[in-house]
Amino acid sequence: MELDLHGRRPRPLAGIGGPGSQRSSRPHFAGRLGAHRILGPAASVGEALALIEVQSLNAAVLDVNLSGQMSYPVADALLARDVPFVFSTGYASNRLQEGYRTYPALQKPYQMTELSDALAGLMAPADAEHPSETGTAPLAA
Repeated sequence: MELDLHGRRPRPLAGIGGPGSQRSSRPHFAGRLGAHRILGPAASVGEALALIEVQSLNAAVLDVNLSGQMSYPVADALLARDVPFVFSTGYASNRLQEGYRTYPALQKPYQMTELSDALAGLMAPADAEHPSETGTAPLAA
């Protein structure tokens, strides 16, 4: 199943994950998304910020915990660049920092179909409702 870009220009997707992220699934993840280039993972907040500073991205998968640091500064940088993202976390959604709980989140461990569905939701046309704008519950596994 190839990810539908809904007319967006093909750009890389970023996998930003810390220790324990599902890095071993990266080849399968890339294959599921067809010709999309996957960047990362970035294992720290600094690496992630450097990655998104120099790359134009379609979307990102953002681990909440990056080597012991919470990734909220990375989420803010993605938001400032209008890059949609989905959190990847082992935390319950109510443990996320206030203000970030309405963004899509995948509960680890998750299946590739869940990841594909989450990314497809991020790539939906701009006129479609976005979970962060509607206040709907985050994605959950």
